[in-house]
Amino acid sequence: MSQPSISTVKAYYDERIEGKIRDFTHANPRIEKAFAELRNWLPENVGKILEIGCGVGATSWRVARIKPGCTVLGVDVSARSIEVAQTCFREPNLAYRELLLEKGALGDRFDYVIMMDVYEHIAAEDRRTLHEALAEVLSSKGRIFLSFPTPRHLQLLRS
Repeated sequence: MSQPSISTVKAYYDERIEGKIRDFTHANPRIEKAFAELRNWLPENVGKILEIGCGVGATSWRVARIKPGCTVLGVDVSARSIEVAQTCFREPNLAYRELLLEKGALGDRFDYVIMMDVYEHIAAEDRRTLHEALAEVLSSKGRIFLSFPTPRHLQLLRS
């Protein structure tokens, strides 16, 4: 089975804006629990935070609000998601970029990298490329926060 092209992937996420907004406005319980854990694990003196797969920016925005002394960058492959994020979820210490994270894509290092419900969307054969990019952007004492649906939840979604 061949992998979808990047334009197909972008179009897929562009078409799911309403669901991303609904998850924020109607407080998806699973996402809220993941955010509570993220909040517990965020270091006190974090400087730069990167959220990969930020969607419409709700998590990046919430992090920027609770950590006003840091800078937050949200990146996503969906141009429409980034447009919504820039319109709806703004803070002085927050920026967004349309970006596929690959080696050399960002010329910066981050103390904390967030991937909320993203890793399971990365094809197994593309994970090495992602890992190499993460190694490049993570500061020497940096940390990565991953959340993802359980296999049981994924099966529920499929049925």
